[in-house]
Amino acid sequence: MKKFLLLIYVSLFSYIGFAQQYANNWIQYSQKYYRIPITSEGIYKVTYNDLVSYGISVGDFDPRNLQIIHNGKVLPLFVSGESDFVFNVQDYFEFYAPGRNTGWLDTAMYMKNNPLNPDYSLYNDTASYFLTFANTLTSPRYDTTRNTNFSSYTAQSYCLRKVRQNFTAVYNSSAHAPYMYEGEGWCDNFFNMGASTDKTLSTPQYANVGQPYSLRFGFCGFSDTRHDIFVESPIGTPLFDTIYSGYNAVHKKLTLSNALTATTSIRFRSISGFGKAADKNSVAYVEITYPHTYNFESTNQFTFTVPAVPTGNFLLLEITNFDGGDAPILFCPETRKRIVATKSGSKYQVLLPNPYKEVTCIFANPDAFQKVPKIVTVKTKNSTGAASMFHDLSNAANQGNYVIITNQSLWTQANSYRAYRSNTGYSAVLIDVNEIYNQFGYGIQKHPMAIYNFIEYATKVWGIKAEYIFLIGKGYQLDYYRNNSSNYANTLIPGMGYPAADLLFTTDLQAKNTISKVAIGRLAAKTNSEVDYYKKKVEEHEKQTPAPWMKTVLHFGGGNTAAEKRLFKTYLQSYESSLEGEYFGAQVYTFLKESSDVFEKTEPEAIREHMNNGTSILNFFGHASGTGFDQNIDHPSLFNNQGKYPLIIANSCYSGDIFTTSTGINETWTLIPNRGSIGFIANVDLGSPTYLNIFTLPFINNTAKHNYGKSVGTSIQLTLQEINNKYGSVQEIKNSSLSFMLHGDPAIKVHSFQNPDLELKPASIFTNPSFVTNDLEEFTLNVVVYNNGRTTKDSCYLRVVLTPQSGEPYVINHLIQGLFLRDTFKFVLPIALFPAGNYSINAKIDDTNRIEEYDEMNNETTVDFFISSRDVLPVYPPNYAIIPQNNQLLTVSAVDPHNPPARIIIEIDTTASYSSPLKVSQTIQTNGRASIQWNPGITYIEHKVYFWRVTNADSIKWNEHSFVYEQGRNGWAQKHPHQFIENNLSFMNFNEQQNSYSYFTVPRVVTANNTGSLGYNVYPTNYLIDGVQYGSSGAGVDAIHIAVMDSISLIPWYSSQDNYGHYNYLTGVGARYFIFVTSNAVYRANMAKFIRDSIPKGNYILAFSYKDTRFSLWEEELRQVFDDLGATLHRTTPDSYPYILFTKKGDVSYTKETIGVSNMDYISQSSNVVSNYFEGTQKSTKIGPSNHFQEYVWNITTVPGEIATYTLKAISQQQDIYSAIKQSSNNHDRLDTLINAKLFPYLELENYTQDNLLRTPPHLNYWKVYYDPVGEIAVTPKHIFTLYNDTLQQGDTLRLNVSAQNVAYVNMDSVLILYEIRSVTNELIVAKYQRVAPALAQQYIYDQLSYSTKELSGTYTIRIEFNPINPNTGEYDQLENSRINNFLYTHFYVKTDKTKPILDVTIDNRHVSNGDYISSKPTILLRLYDENQYLLLQDTSVFSVKITNVLSGITTTYYFNGSNLRFVPATANNKTCYAIFSPEFTENGTYILSIEAKDMSNNLSGIEPYTIEFTIDLESKISVLYNFPNPCTDATTFRFILTGSKIPETMYIHIYANDGKLVHTIPVHTAKHIHIGTNSLEVYWNLTDAAGRRLSAGTYTYILRFSNQASYKHLKTVHDQVMNTKYGRLIIADY
Repeated sequence: MKKFLLLIYVSLFSYIGFAQQYANNWIQYSQKYYRIPITSEGIYKVTYNDLVSYGISVGDFDPRNLQIIHNGKVLPLFVSGESDFVFNVQDYFEFYAPGRNTGWLDTAMYMKNNPLNPDYSLYNDTASYFLTFANTLTSPRYDTTRNTNFSSYTAQSYCLRKVRQNFTAVYNSSAHAPYMYEGEGWCDNFFNMGASTDKTLSTPQYANVGQPYSLRFGFCGFSDTRHDIFVESPIGTPLFDTIYSGYNAVHKKLTLSNALTATTSIRFRSISGFGKAADKNSVAYVEITYPHTYNFESTNQFTFTVPAVPTGNFLLLEITNFDGGDAPILFCPETRKRIVATKSGSKYQVLLPNPYKEVTCIFANPDAFQKVPKIVTVKTKNSTGAASMFHDLSNAANQGNYVIITNQSLWTQANSYRAYRSNTGYSAVLIDVNEIYNQFGYGIQKHPMAIYNFIEYATKVWGIKAEYIFLIGKGYQLDYYRNNSSNYANTLIPGMGYPAADLLFTTDLQAKNTISKVAIGRLAAKTNSEVDYYKKKVEEHEKQTPAPWMKTVLHFGGGNTAAEKRLFKTYLQSYESSLEGEYFGAQVYTFLKESSDVFEKTEPEAIREHMNNGTSILNFFGHASGTGFDQNIDHPSLFNNQGKYPLIIANSCYSGDIFTTSTGINETWTLIPNRGSIGFIANVDLGSPTYLNIFTLPFINNTAKHNYGKSVGTSIQLTLQEINNKYGSVQEIKNSSLSFMLHGDPAIKVHSFQNPDLELKPASIFTNPSFVTNDLEEFTLNVVVYNNGRTTKDSCYLRVVLTPQSGEPYVINHLIQGLFLRDTFKFVLPIALFPAGNYSINAKIDDTNRIEEYDEMNNETTVDFFISSRDVLPVYPPNYAIIPQNNQLLTVSAVDPHNPPARIIIEIDTTASYSSPLKVSQTIQTNGRASIQWNPGITYIEHKVYFWRVTNADSIKWNEHSFVYEQGRNGWAQKHPHQFIENNLSFMNFNEQQNSYSYFTVPRVVTANNTGSLGYNVYPTNYLIDGVQYGSSGAGVDAIHIAVMDSISLIPWYSSQDNYGHYNYLTGVGARYFIFVTSNAVYRANMAKFIRDSIPKGNYILAFSYKDTRFSLWEEELRQVFDDLGATLHRTTPDSYPYILFTKKGDVSYTKETIGVSNMDYISQSSNVVSNYFEGTQKSTKIGPSNHFQEYVWNITTVPGEIATYTLKAISQQQDIYSAIKQSSNNHDRLDTLINAKLFPYLELENYTQDNLLRTPPHLNYWKVYYDPVGEIAVTPKHIFTLYNDTLQQGDTLRLNVSAQNVAYVNMDSVLILYEIRSVTNELIVAKYQRVAPALAQQYIYDQLSYSTKELSGTYTIRIEFNPINPNTGEYDQLENSRINNFLYTHFYVKTDKTKPILDVTIDNRHVSNGDYISSKPTILLRLYDENQYLLLQDTSVFSVKITNVLSGITTTYYFNGSNLRFVPATANNKTCYAIFSPEFTENGTYILSIEAKDMSNNLSGIEPYTIEFTIDLESKISVLYNFPNPCTDATTFRFILTGSKIPETMYIHIYANDGKLVHTIPVHTAKHIHIGTNSLEVYWNLTDAAGRRLSAGTYTYILRFSNQASYKHLKTVHDQVMNTKYGRLIIADY
């Protein structure tokens, strides 16, 4: 924790004090600038030749325009020869440079602007001085006026000299926060509790003039403890003591008066005690400012301060002991004085105009003036104009809302990235970071404040405000590159703060809030290739269309203790509601750590499957380091997730730190090409779980909900805003939140879409059970609907249509109330509604487009579906066929080829009732045949229609076809009444028994509305037929309106059709009623005559009053006419009352009257009648298919007045393109010139008839189409169908043989066959097409399928279809009449390989034990054996190899792409694969080798990985030699440990008897398998002497001797406690 300390002292020459707001106010974009890098203080002289040598055209400027700008301030110059306005060859200019870059620019980064050492830059010693040619003639110049009246003044007695030591050995990183706290910075090595450190400064020429001196120092805490510090002189004189705590700093200024010697020492001492366990402190700087004589110590340049003198116009300075030459010069920059001194003997005299304040002066020998190191043009990659001009960032053309900052070394691909972002809707600009250093950091290279200032400028000043900042370039922590030239050069874009965190670039550096002004991200690329790799990943990521994987989220929970694991699990669960809820609708899969191991392998195959299939977010919560998580989820190279890159959120320690010299997990996942992640969000520092969750919870909520569809960068901004609102006063939370780092483009989005994207796919549809037969009572149809886009709560319909090959479809409409991720809709269907056979199931979601979607094209899918039964169907000849032979065979096929009925009955007759003497009936044993050809044994009679049918003999259900025989002709015909019953009739009926047609009769409704003479409105007076108005209010006269309607069509007469003496004959053009005026006797008589004489019987009459009926005036003749119509109320109704009459002339049963109850009443009356149609159509069944149509013939009986025509319609193979080829009444037409059968292989006939008089349709006797027939495939599993095995071992090859017959009498071309393998959920595993030889008439064809089951497990269905739709054309490969017999279904089961492989590990050809020593360059052989002969171990993924350094805890994973790990695959003859592992160890220590091995079915060789612990010692050593067993009877072995890298050339074990006699010598170096490491069984002795005789029982001594023995050290082991290190003893026992 960082703590704040009350500032004891600070006096800073700081950025905060005087710098401009954005540090660029000094720039004039119209001027040229040149940068001069300077690291040392001094007077610099620039000559004409200097400028020319650096490419500056000296003739282009007036020397009066010359300026030098440093840290935004214009320095005074002395310009020689500027008075002639020309910079001539002899001209030059001088300026004083304060020297190196200090920590002045760092101050703004520090909390409270209080740096640890303001005199030492955190980043860079090099200051920049900019040479420019200003548009002004009033630039500051040194005044060279000189006063030599020395005698009038008394020399000053002293000046002030400042000496300072900055201690920069180490960087004190203070505590865990990106903010810069006062204790952070460069300082000395720490001194421990109770210790002290002395710091000595050189303080010569102390002027003992009674003036005090000042001592300043700064020190900081190097441990998070209490600190007790005592500051004193070396002899113990106390100066200062203090108590402070933590990683804070103390700054102190003391004013002292004791006299100084040539050196001054200060001691800093830590005080022990007070219960402290530690107290570490470090000194940052010590500074003394003291009175100094004007003895300038034999220097040739001296900087000093002139004290303030309150009186006198001039101050006389008399300087001695100075190497000044003849005319040294005094520079006083603050007062712009340049005064040439006068040499007087051994001293120099100068009169300085009194400034009346302290001023700093520099006294220098002109020969000591320095030459500038170089002059550098400010040209960057952004420069487009003059090389020495800044890129004008105030110009709107150079501004944009998406800003890329990069290094020149990455410019090519960064510019390509800019172009990509410009094409994706952003105003993208690319800026060279060097441009930013110069413009916004005063030229200080690699300083992050420059980037900070630029971002401030781009977000506040630009007209097009920056919304996204993308830093492209690797950075390092400042302590990695400040003093390391290699790391410095490789710091392409620096980070902000320590530890570096880019969010700090965008927020308040004083921690006033956590509000981020702009979205920011970084790509830590070191090469152009890495930028290109990432750009391609972003392009792939952003062009993706919605897919189910985009809603997959993986959660990983780690932890070392049970409490931690529970806590991390709880955090992960809290994210699920947002992820799975509205907007995102994700599927979250959680993997939790089970053991307490530091690192645990986590369900690798499940993770690998998810990663390969694709996931949007990978969210980790647990322990980690920069190299990995405590749940090891494998290296990204092991996943194949190209184009499916997740955003990784790592709630752990340090995994966000991409500023290290090593490549951590973050960079590995983000920078790897074609794999890995699209972005990585993690904390750069030590993470508290509580604080990590405080960031991640709102970030998840924003990503998945509140900011759904927006960028990751803006979600981070919103998250920081929320944290600021809730926890703005908690510094630790602010520290943690701003330590999160986005590695990736801030504009990327987690896959999200503005609209839903509902999807159906073939795997969406499946049934329970998977194989449906008509023996079931019901089955369940499952339809899975996916939403790959934004969630929706809107409702829509799911429409499912089950269409049999023949018959009516079954339609399901189901209302869905919203969809988040996916839902499975289950429909339980009674089997009775579904005849057996092949179906197509079409499912469509939102077919009415109620929901606006991302993509409407994936809302529909169609799959094939089969209901098995033991039914049998007629197939050839096809129904209504014209056949050319009088003895043609008849072919039937079973619905289920694998389950045909045992017996079938086939019948044929010339009558549809199968009751004639010509009937033939036969029962046939199928013997398992799916297709049977039957010879009825009769000769067909030409032009005679035959009906034939077939049924399962055990379950009578007849299926019928018909045909007619015409010698040598093929085609289609309907001529028997029974053949017409399946045609489609419109407005007609057909009576098969009477062989007659009739038009429809249709119920109609006639309505009249009326009101009396005093009704408020006469306009409601009208009449309607079936709701359509035909007449309304009259002509304004009292009247009866008469409407006459046709007896059959109910069409009303027009009033203009004839003059019946009605009122509106000429004025009522278009009226459908007749007006007879009731107040006029002539009109009343005309009405009586019209009804009686002009309206035929059977026609309908509607009479209704208009205003006044004048019934009282009616003559009896008129009354009688109404009486004849069945009316009665006209005789009793008052005149002005409303009246309505409806009747049918000649049929009073239709008569209906209505009257009102007053003359103001409104009445309405409706009457029901029947109308006959006078026209209709008859459509034939579909005719064909054919490759060539010949002619059409028809015969129809008509009488005068009747109309009969036919329309010929051509139909494409897709059944959805209709073309009316011809409309005619001819009884014969050629078709070969009308129809291209290649395009339209089907026909449909339509017969139109009309009879306006008798309303009886003409009679169609027959119609025929002659054409060339096509082939007919029928599967024949009984002939050949073999499945090698319906239960297979995983990896075995599925082998299937099938056959079919062309049962037609025409040849077919080569036949295409489709093999589909589907899972139990109808997921398509493979669709394989194969083509076989042509199918000749009546001949068989054969084929074989081979398919590896390597990737299969479980139950599968194979669907075999002969002659399917060709995927290249979208049409059936060849035409056929029937397709019900083209299919075969079968099932098989793949047994998963669950047998574990066997792993064997040897090191240097031996099996080692835990704790053994091994060579530093061992050969480790991994052998893996698996019994599965079908899944050979031929992939490197079967091994995972890791080595852990026990001391450091670092685990290294090894891959087969390196030279130290090679793979030898298994073969059919040798089912063992090998991995040859050759690591090289460069450090002593104990290591653990971990091997995880699996077979190709992912069976692990053991529950836990194989591990072996071993020790490496690089030094040549040898342990004590001992034997085992001891005592021994038959033999013994000698054991020892040998370390180092080389086996001695000779090694012998000498064995001595008790008397000292050498009895045997064993040449150890010749023993097999002697090696570096533990040698346990390699040296064997059979207890014999040199002659081979067994030694007698007793005690013997053995000694090991070997070459170069003196160079080997002794290796200590546990045996040293019981064994002599120089020799050993063994006992040979009796048998």
